[in-house]
Amino acid sequence: MRPDPPIEQAVKMAGVLAMIAAMPVGVHAMTFSRGKHLVPRTNDGTIVSQRKPGRWGVSFRTTGQPADMAHYRNPVDAARAVLDGRHNEGAEEAQLACDGHPAENTRPASAM
Repeated sequence: MRPDPPIEQAVKMAGVLAMIAAMPVGVHAMTFSRGKHLVPRTNDGTIVSQRKPGRWGVSFRTTGQPADMAHYRNPVDAARAVLDGRHNEGAEEAQLACDGHPAENTRPASAM
């Protein structure tokens, strides 16, 4: 038995959102693969971190390409970006590294 696509998407969203919302603040990151199943992995893919409270960085990484990074203040928007494989309107307009300086390999949300 397989659930209908909307139900499957809702279950995936709930799972990814739970992992992102429970992520501790610090230097650790969670990597998701973009294969058939979206599961935490330790290789290239979509990387999510929370280096400051209430601020999640989402980075799409492909071997040999610069990272496509954006920051989100809402875990729901960050989870949507992970599932969609692209940044969304929840991305902050000014892309700054967690230390407050402009981040490398980032682009403004308006360029999406």
